[in-house]
Amino acid sequence: MRYLKKLLIGFALVSLLLLSACKQEPITPTPGIDSDQTPATDITVEQGTLQPEQPAEELTEQASAVVPEQVQSQLLLWASAGGDPNLTQSFEAQLQAYSTQNGLSFERRENLSPSQLGTQTQLVVALVSWQELQSMAQENAQAQYLFIGQPEGELMPNVHVLSQTQVLPEQQSFLAGLAAVLGTPEYRVGSITMSNTPAGQIARDGFRTGARYFCGLCRSRYTPLILYPIQQELEDPANWQGAVDYLLSQEVKTVFVQPEASSPELISALNARGVTIIAIEGQNGLEHTQNILGVLSSGAVADIAPIVERILANEPLGVIKIGLELTHVDETKLGAGKLILFERYKEDLLNGEIKALPHGQ
Repeated sequence: MRYLKKLLIGFALVSLLLLSACKQEPITPTPGIDSDQTPATDITVEQGTLQPEQPAEELTEQASAVVPEQVQSQLLLWASAGGDPNLTQSFEAQLQAYSTQNGLSFERRENLSPSQLGTQTQLVVALVSWQELQSMAQENAQAQYLFIGQPEGELMPNVHVLSQTQVLPEQQSFLAGLAAVLGTPEYRVGSITMSNTPAGQIARDGFRTGARYFCGLCRSRYTPLILYPIQQELEDPANWQGAVDYLLSQEVKTVFVQPEASSPELISALNARGVTIIAIEGQNGLEHTQNILGVLSSGAVADIAPIVERILANEPLGVIKIGLELTHVDETKLGAGKLILFERYKEDLLNGEIKALPHGQ
């Protein structure tokens, strides 16, 4: 009996111990912290958790990387790195000179996003893709744009285009006649062309059309009263002496020589008599004279200063075709005003608004 009583008391004590153990919650150790050690103050945290405080210098660098640098200049050349380097260099020099002369600020950028264009920018000359230009012009309608290339869609009101075009021989001779009368007192101009070739006939007729487009009958004001231009034709380029003598007898002061008729001897003879030459690039004999009114060149870079002037004056230009430039100009005979007039006529000619040959040709 006493044994049974002790057994019951022991059983009750074991049950109480088991119940008290079940009521205690287990302690879960914190990952990365040894339960036998004091927690460290510097804890490495994973991505997405709180970061240690960053130095002020790093915060400033991050802020400058996020905010794009704004364009502050009034004139901007936007030329991508993969563009024509000769064209880029020429336009940069021209725009730099124009901005200096007119008190405007200028800079060149290779990379440019729409958010970087400042409100003070007046004109962007763009040597980039058409898509880049369109995106920029749509988001920054306050500025004007001059795109260099072939447009691939309709123009926005603030977009102007310089487009390269193929120049015809009659357009060259037309512009030679126009430049000759613009740069010669009393329109005393003449030409020497080949008589027995289609190219010679085009050169003859184009020169006469260009001259008379500006001056009509081109009659001299003082004696001898003569209608210009005076034109001479050659069957053989070597037989030029008679043509030169006749031009001089008619008081001709400026002569256009068709490249096929040109020779060093002919050009030297005209130079020795004080006659000015209006020439075509690559023409034989030009190295033998310094008396040149101008040289028509199809490979020259366009002079964009007059175009920039017109855009800043809010003149709507649309598409301007280029491909023939007047270089090596004698500015004592063809001043700035006459050159502006020449460029206007050239623009109309290349756009097809002026015919380079007489009606029916």
